[in-house]
This record gives sequence, C-alpha cells and structure tokens, in this order.
Amino acid sequence: MSKITFGVLWFFMILVVISSCGMGGVIYNKTLIEWWIPIAVALALALVTTPFYRRWSWLMSSDKIANLLCHWICIGSIGYIAFLGGNYWFSHSDYQEKVLIEGKYQKKIKKVRQQGRHYITEGFRMEYYLLLVFNNGETKMLEVPFALYKRSKKGNTRTIGLREGYFGFPVVVDK
Repeated sequence: MSKITFGVLWFFMILVVISSCGMGGVIYNKTLIEWWIPIAVALALALVTTPFYRRWSWLMSSDKIANLLCHWICIGSIGYIAFLGGNYWFSHSDYQEKVLIEGKYQKKIKKVRQQGRHYITEGFRMEYYLLLVFNNGETKMLEVPFALYKRSKKGNTRTIGLREGYFGFPVVVDK
C-alpha cells in the first residue's frame, strides 16, 4: 500500500471517529437519557466485536495492543452515534409535556481571535440555559434563546414538544 493511500485511510478513520463523537454529543444534548447509557452501549458493542480486532492490522501495525485500541475507539465511537442517532433519527409519535423550570443559568464566553502569535479578546457572548424537571423526575439542562430565557421564571411550568425515540428515550424537538 502506498504512503498516500495509507495517509488518506488514516485521515478518514480519524475524521470518522471525531465526527461520530461530535454528532453524538449534539444528539445527546437533545435526548433525555442518562449519560452512561450510550457510553455503555458503545463499549458493549466494542467489547462484543473484540475478536475482529486483528482486521485492523492492515491499517495499524502488527502490534496486538495498538490494533485492539484502534478497534475499541473506532467501533465504540461508531456504536455511540449509531445508538443515539438511531434513537433520534427514527423517532416517532410527537407529544407535549409540561416541565418544571428548576433553574436559569447563563454562561459568559470570551470571544478571541488570533493575530500573529497573540490572542486578542474581542468581547463576550452569553449562552442561556434552563434546568428542566420532567414528569418522570429526570432533569436536563437545555440551551435556549435569550427571548425564552427572559420569559421563563424559576418554579413555573413550560410545555415543550417531545418525540418518542426509536429505543424508547424521548427526544426534545421543540423548546
């Protein structure tokens, strides 16, 4: 295999892992699920498919540990997005639920730009969050627009749109 082909395959593999984890994180923020469940599913998938770790020797080396780690990372990240994405993309049955606003939070984020070797602060931007308590007792921190944040008061209820996920975990579709 030529060095160019080898480099392209490595780049593609790293791109798949990073994009799977990033998309999974975005979908996780919209899903009402405990943090450990998608990670446990991804790890279980990686561990169940462990006998196939030798298939990575064409891309890695003949080192057993390197092949095993590559297999667990790649299959784990793909399993993470497959579980969360499958629940999100194949969701059905829209419904509304009244939730309790447990708290309001804002985060100040510094905007910087690079000029030469230096980073220059260009101001700040604000992100707004509501801590919501659902009927089943689960809490979720959701990022909301400023207009919704301003209208919301701690202790009030709000109706949000949910969709039943494919694997049974509700997905927030309308704040």
